[in-house]
Amino acid sequence: MSFIILNAYPGVGKMTVAHQLVSRVPSCKVFNNHLLIDVVAALYQRSDPEYQTLRRVLRQAIFDSLIRQRRSGTQIANIIFTEAQSTSSPGPAVMNEYLTAARTLGVPLFSIILDCAADENARRLVSGKRGENDTKLTDIEILEAIRTTEKIFEYGEQATWETRVDTTSMTAEEVAEEVASPIRAHLSTISSTK
Repeated sequence: MSFIILNAYPGVGKMTVAHQLVSRVPSCKVFNNHLLIDVVAALYQRSDPEYQTLRRVLRQAIFDSLIRQRRSGTQIANIIFTEAQSTSSPGPAVMNEYLTAARTLGVPLFSIILDCAADENARRLVSGKRGENDTKLTDIEILEAIRTTEKIFEYGEQATWETRVDTTSMTAEEVAEEVASPIRAHLSTISSTK
């Protein structure tokens, strides 16, 4: 088991890459950050103090469930998480929750920061089926403000392995292939030392 976290600005293509990674990294499941966002947004606006509180409680319930499963000896898949967390609050606290859970589970945490040029990000933000989900950002002006004021969170040496990929001129398949190989190598090394 491992945590693979795809972190990027809204609209860069985290879910598209995650789905491509599933076929390239053995035994993977995808946990899209909108699975939590959509539940919480059904009750609270983002400006409500309970919005972040409920997201944190739900995330912790998921981590606690994985910890119970791991302690029972149940085999758990590698989990690809998508996030859009910056160095601004609450980003570092949220990303630290993943790190704490991975350490409690005793599993590697692979951090993949996806980026692309601002104009390409804006194009992707409004293309395809993205607008069909009410909680996904589709406002280019808000995206531009985020990109101007916020830097995507990085773990640095706290992650088992971390990389940044400029996806501007890459397909999701190319991005997935670029990051899958090092992840498979790390997982192979870890399993051979057990």
